[in-house]
Amino acid sequence: MDGNVRIRSLVGVDDPLFWPALELYVESFPRDEREPLAGVAEAAAGRGPALLWIAEREDALAGLAYFYLDATAGCALLVYLVTAPSARGQGVAQALIESVRNRAAEAGIGVVFFECERPEDAVGGERAAREQRLAFFARRGGRLISRGYTQPALAPDRAPVPLYLMAFAQEPVDWPGRIAGLHQGILGYPADSVAERATLEQLEV
Repeated sequence: MDGNVRIRSLVGVDDPLFWPALELYVESFPRDEREPLAGVAEAAAGRGPALLWIAEREDALAGLAYFYLDATAGCALLVYLVTAPSARGQGVAQALIESVRNRAAEAGIGVVFFECERPEDAVGGERAAREQRLAFFARRGGRLISRGYTQPALAPDRAPVPLYLMAFAQEPVDWPGRIAGLHQGILGYPADSVAERATLEQLEV
């Protein structure tokens, strides 16, 4: 990776990269997969349960990672990872992944879940791009955990989204326990929810 890239958290709404980060977020994800902008802005301002870190190069935004840590649940959830178009192919995503995993390890968390769009649900020519994303994560140690996962509706006007549940992890892992932690601790479901059971029914590990 370019040695001039650094990973840092935003320092608030006065940060010169605050608005570029929010713009990159909105441009990079379909509406139903996006959390409402107010919550992301809270994370970008250093408030709320989520963390938003950016990759910066020469005072310009190179990428971002938006994630949750829950030591009680025993897992983290990397919700959004994106590289700015001008910085792609330069190791920015890898640096962000490593930074999130290191932060999780500092909190005693060995499992970092993330979601990935399912190739079989692609429309038009999007399937190849989704397969490339799966391959990208696999090359960096990501593994498919369940095909039965669904991202919950992120707002009353948004729909649930079927996705693959994947993870970076240090083995051995109690996968049912970590999946319960994800659903109950981070996503806010009650114990033994329909969503949790569906994820467990299609475990790949």
